Amino acid sequence: MPSGPEYVEATLAKVERASTEIGALAGADAGWKTEAQERLAGVADLLRGTTDRFFLKTRVCLPFARKCDQAASELEALAGEQTPLEAALETALATLEKAARTLDERSMMQGMSIT
Repeated sequence: MPSGPEYVEATLAKVERASTEIGALAGADAGWKTEAQERLAGVADLLRGTTDRFFLKTRVCLPFARKCDQAASELEALAGEQTPLEAALETALATLEKAARTLDERSMMQGMSIT
């Protein structure tokens, strides 16, 4: 089973590939593609910010880190299709953003105590 940092690294790689594939989409609105790539860059920054936190070294992070990886896999798969629907990509991107925010919030360990 991968560790928290391994999940984050895998997610970052998938985010980069999805961003490249979204940029290369034919027929998609250029403004939407730019916005989606900016949002993916924000997700990548958010995830990079979690990598040095203690939380990622614990098993408690695994469900949250795995959720990010799964959301990135779904987005990457949709972006790689020949004719993806912007609505489906938008939903997958929102899911990834939510998962990344949750991991970031949990990794700050506010209100948690280690016993």
